Amino acid sequence: MASVALALPVSVTPALATFPHPGTSHPAAGGVDQINVNTLSNLGYDPSTITVHPGDQVQLVVTQMANFEHTFVLSPLANFTFDNAATAANLTLFFRAHAPIVNLTVAGTVGAKAFANFTAPAVGSYEFVCIEATHFQAGMHGELISTTSTTSAPGTSTTVYLEYGAVAGVVVIVVVLIAVLRMRRMAPPSPPAASP
Repeated sequence: MASVALALPVSVTPALATFPHPGTSHPAAGGVDQINVNTLSNLGYDPSTITVHPGDQVQLVVTQMANFEHTFVLSPLANFTFDNAATAANLTLFFRAHAPIVNLTVAGTVGAKAFANFTAPAVGSYEFVCIEATHFQAGMHGELISTTSTTSAPGTSTTVYLEYGAVAGVVVIVVVLIAVLRMRRMAPPSPPAASP
């Protein structure tokens, strides 16, 4: 019986692609970071921490999940946080003196969306806040982290999926291995060695 030799790779390392959860940017620097943030009725943002890469173009979508107005205002100052007692008037005065990177108002209708495109700032942490009366004091603020790292910042999550091509390659290898094993089972046994 003729034997068939199959060349199979010794190890297979599938290629990985990451796809962001809302609030997490695509990890490839020098590209476009797509950010989705929800404004909540319990006076919060979901997620409250988002990550971008310096210099990337950011496409931000803020979606209203409450039935009252919110804002999303992003501070231009790196590594600066507001005092927890800051009032809406204090925040408004601050943003008059320091033009925000993003200044969105989200209508008070569930499902309403507000959009902003901006260039991700230099490396650092930038606070975003809601300047509606009492919202910031109730905890409605978050953090945009601009980093050159390709790993997610604390509080963000990235789901890893196998790319289609890698999955197809693994499937082909498994099918070939199954076929080889079946061929070995169906091959007639070798005749016993003749005794001298």
